Amino acid sequence: MRASAWVGLAATGVVSLAGVSGCKGAQREVIVFFAADSTQSEHEAALHACTGVARHTSPEPIAAGTHRVAPTSDVRFRIDKANDHDIAELEKCLSKQPGVIGVQDTMDTT
Repeated sequence: MRASAWVGLAATGVVSLAGVSGCKGAQREVIVFFAADSTQSEHEAALHACTGVARHTSPEPIAAGTHRVAPTSDVRFRIDKANDHDIAELEKCLSKQPGVIGVQDTMDTT
C-alpha cells in the first residue's frame, strides 16, 4: 500500500483512507484494523457499536479465531452503496472504539 494513501486522524490517532463513492455495482468494504493486543470482545463491540450508524453500510460476520492475526482485520463493513457522508459517519464511529488503530476502504487499494 502506498504510504501517501494514509491520512492520519490526529485527534484520535486512527489511520483512515479517504474514499471515492458512487461506483455502481462494485463490491466495496471498509476493513477495520485493530492493535495486536486487542481482545475478541473489542472486535465484537466495535462491530456492534457501529452497526446502523450510517445508511448504506452493513457489517459482515466475524470469522472465528481471526482476531489473533496481526494486523487484525476481521471486522468489515460493506459500503457498496454508501456515499461519502455515510462512510465518514462509519469511520467516525469506528475511530472511537477501543483497540481500533485504523480503517481501509477497499476502493483505495492498489
